[in-house]
Amino acid sequence: SGTQLSEESLTAYLTATLPAGIAGRDIVVTAVRGGRGRRLQGPVEASSGAEGPCDFIYVCEIFVRGNVSSATLVNITNSTEFEADLDEFIAESVGITDVREAGELVPSPFQPPSLPPASPPSPELPPGFNSIPTAETTLTSSARRRARALSGLSEEQVADVEQSVATYNSETFGVGVLGDPQAVFVPPDSILVVVPVPPESGFTAELVGAAYADSLEAQVSDDLGVPITIASITFGQLAVPAPSPPPLPPPLEDAVDWVVFCTSLTSAASKPELLPASSAELLNEYFASALPCCVGLANVQTLRRSLSGGVCDFEYDVRVFVRSNVSAEAIAAEASDLVFSLLLDAAFKEPLRIREVRFAVALVPSPFAPPSPPALPPPPSTPPPLEEVVRLEVACTDVVARRILQSGTQLSAESLAAYLTATLPANIADRDIVVTAVRNGRGRRLQSTVEASSGDEDPCDFTYVCEIFVRGNVSAAELVNITNS
Repeated sequence: SGTQLSEESLTAYLTATLPAGIAGRDIVVTAVRGGRGRRLQGPVEASSGAEGPCDFIYVCEIFVRGNVSSATLVNITNSTEFEADLDEFIAESVGITDVREAGELVPSPFQPPSLPPASPPSPELPPGFNSIPTAETTLTSSARRRARALSGLSEEQVADVEQSVATYNSETFGVGVLGDPQAVFVPPDSILVVVPVPPESGFTAELVGAAYADSLEAQVSDDLGVPITIASITFGQLAVPAPSPPPLPPPLEDAVDWVVFCTSLTSAASKPELLPASSAELLNEYFASALPCCVGLANVQTLRRSLSGGVCDFEYDVRVFVRSNVSAEAIAAEASDLVFSLLLDAAFKEPLRIREVRFAVALVPSPFAPPSPPALPPPPSTPPPLEEVVRLEVACTDVVARRILQSGTQLSAESLAAYLTATLPANIADRDIVVTAVRNGRGRRLQSTVEASSGDEDPCDFTYVCEIFVRGNVSAAELVNITNS
């Protein structure tokens, strides 16, 4: 029930079952009479019926011109599965012998195609991009499946192949070690899978390709439920965005710290009633004014901290950043002075004192960070493009003419735009016509046409400037001739 043995049937079988990189022109099948040593000049004598197909030996020559190596072709054609599939495809009982590599003079018309022009050098990567190696694997359906004319891989299976390869990568190399597989359908029945191999993974693209050649076929075949063959494995480069530089650490600055607390040496009851109660904001203002000149309010930070007991149920942590011409030593000396504490106590309702004056190196929290340098000015904007325009002015003439035309459309920016759109050549679009109403003698253009057409003023109080932008295939000279007629 198979196909009759002939040069044509063998050529068709080899074209269908060998990897997709083997073209039909790369396969030459010649019938040779068994034991006579003379090749036929054409296929007619072998298939005319004068002699049986089994009276001939069929020499099949496969020229190695694509990305499939001769060693791969020898392994495929020398396999038991390939011979069994061929015997099943051909009606006669056939077998394969003498599979070998050979050099062969190629007669016309089977000359190999001319070499493609040398590819230009790879373009330089754009700024902010790096190049990482990739393993590129072409998957196709098995030789037996194609020989039986069953469907091969289709575009709908691209996502399934990506998922299968991703599962294989996670189980073989570790989760997230290799990049995400990117699959694309290659007509008629193949899928190309590109897998990035980052240098930090510790693997090379060649090592990943060797692992694919060893066991990827079985994984994808099981996941898709159809036998899959690897047609080729190549290696390339992929441009990816470079990782962002690590953020700059927050700035460290010299500071002087102290604690404001309530003392039992004095009593709040003995103080004037008009004194304000303390708060973080008031203490900031007080220290900014009481400390030596030029410390500044922006350099003082006061935080209120609650307590469970004591004279008051709170304390204040004060930090003064050393950013001015006042040294840390001068600030610490001022804060440690007893007079400074007594003046603080006299300024507020609570009995306040200062303790634990010390030097510190502190992170600068917002909003206390020093001002950032001013942003760079934006690049100069590109000037608007200049276009060719035909301009004309429309104004009322005498009263008699106006009375004659009273039955027409009232003069306005809209009616003029409609007239120009309807009468100018068809290639002039609506958007190429701009009509603006200008008050006569005042030199000021209206912001809109509402005022000109609302009835508050007579339409003839305006001059209407019509601008026709020359953007189509109608020249400016032609528009001038039309509108000047």
